[in-house]
Amino acid sequence: IGNGDEHLRFLIGVIYLAMGLRTGVRSVQALGRGAFRKEFGRYEYQRLRWAANGKRNIMLAQQVDIAAQWFLNAILLAAPAFVLAQSETALTVPIFVALLIWAIGFVIETIADSQKKAFVKEATKQNRANAVCTIGLWRFCRHPNYFGEWLAWTALAVAASFEIFDVSDFTWGVDKLLLFAVLIYVSRYMYIGLTCLTGVEPAEYYSLQHRPGYQAYRTAVPAFWPKWPASS
Repeated sequence: IGNGDEHLRFLIGVIYLAMGLRTGVRSVQALGRGAFRKEFGRYEYQRLRWAANGKRNIMLAQQVDIAAQWFLNAILLAAPAFVLAQSETALTVPIFVALLIWAIGFVIETIADSQKKAFVKEATKQNRANAVCTIGLWRFCRHPNYFGEWLAWTALAVAASFEIFDVSDFTWGVDKLLLFAVLIYVSRYMYIGLTCLTGVEPAEYYSLQHRPGYQAYRTAVPAFWPKWPASS
């Protein structure tokens, strides 16, 4: 896509491919575990939330929600790639720094997921299926995988913003301001989604029900923003 610098376009393509492959691999693994034989907890929680808010036509609400998620994921999250693909200059220092932060977020999410998977496997062996994961990155916040994902997408939005407002050739324009607003919403959308809609809130609703030690963990460790453990 785009007519920009081919090296930057290639790099952005690799980045989006890496994120897509991770999601695809996790989906295939979930399919193998039989996870798709029942509805995900976050969707069950959404129905509970709709019922609490007085929604009666749950079927319609589900279709609207699916359409909104499709638009936001297929269109909105592609915005940074489309912007960066138009860059006619080689990789600049600000964009490089932003993409380096993307790499940090990607690594955080990947390590956190790996640590959680290893913990669950070991806890299951020890007949502690309802144990609370407090190892590795999970000591710093209760959802380091969500934080890493938000950081990665925000870094891409920042990188695209540097391209829009290139100080070497800066001009104001309504088109640039609109694009910048879209990129800001990329970060906002991911934050709201990961903390309220399909992330922290529904996950913790069920963890508090099924994991006896989760309330203590919740009291001691922040939900989203990492904090150095008090005991360290």
